[in-house]
Amino acid sequence: MTEPVTTNKQFTIPNTGDLPNAWGPPLNGNFTALDNLLGSSASLVVSSGTYTLTSAQAQNLRIALTGTLTGNVTINIPQYAGFYYFHDLTTRGGYTITVTTTASGQRTQNLPFKLGHVFTDGANVWLVSEPLHGETKPFSGWTIPPLWQAAIGQAVSRTTYSDLFGNITFQTTGNISSGSGSITNVPALPIGLSGNPPYAVPIEGLGLAVGTVATNFSGSAGNYTITISPNATATNSGTPIRLLPNGQGDGSTTFNLPDCRGRAVFGQDSGAGRLTNTSMGTASRWGRRAAINP
Repeated sequence: MTEPVTTNKQFTIPNTGDLPNAWGPPLNGNFTALDNLLGSSASLVVSSGTYTLTSAQAQNLRIALTGTLTGNVTINIPQYAGFYYFHDLTTRGGYTITVTTTASGQRTQNLPFKLGHVFTDGANVWLVSEPLHGETKPFSGWTIPPLWQAAIGQAVSRTTYSDLFGNITFQTTGNISSGSGSITNVPALPIGLSGNPPYAVPIEGLGLAVGTVATNFSGSAGNYTITISPNATATNSGTPIRLLPNGQGDGSTTFNLPDCRGRAVFGQDSGAGRLTNTSMGTASRWGRRAAINP
């Protein structure tokens, strides 16, 4: 009778009564696989295209990737839950390495340079130590690393980068009245945003034309008022509104990343008055970065 295997790492489970006087080989195989998972390595040479890890390769703590990339690489891992340490020793040349399963329509994961610790539930793949969405840092290399975008103000997809869109924009609610230049009864605003910002903040909501900006914030927590330009075109009470401090892209499918070109890295002023148009030029309230994690 064929012996079953464990769900996650495919260890042999001898059936009761099977393998009389022959338990050694399957048990030795299991112990070898366990030992590999605790400290052994498997090597995979890649260049471009798709590669599939065998069960034997997957039963290792470390997967060492070597070779010179001539195109983007996809690595299929087995469809059972577990962790993988990918050690990227390749020459990337600007190409990406993506880890996925063969499950249809599931989450994939781009590998960072050098070391990538990933987890799969058998279908989806996640980076274990994934940077925060919206985390930014200076970067001196010629090529922006995988998982990051250059912070140069470009428009990117709201669908592809939905987590980042949620993190670097701010959603609240308010009352919008047709023909009015104010949004009232706004319960919350970003920390430190009050009075006249150093630049007009793009704002979206039902009844607001594409290109509408917020020019003033007044009131107090639970009952703020936002001054807008141009006036609203429809009336909606308690409707969702969103502030997009870096730009709203095309107003529906894209949004803008921060633009760090020619900007120093500094913290948000939050009303302290330390950063002004005089000292820093325009657009000083929100801070500027060099690379951003989407």
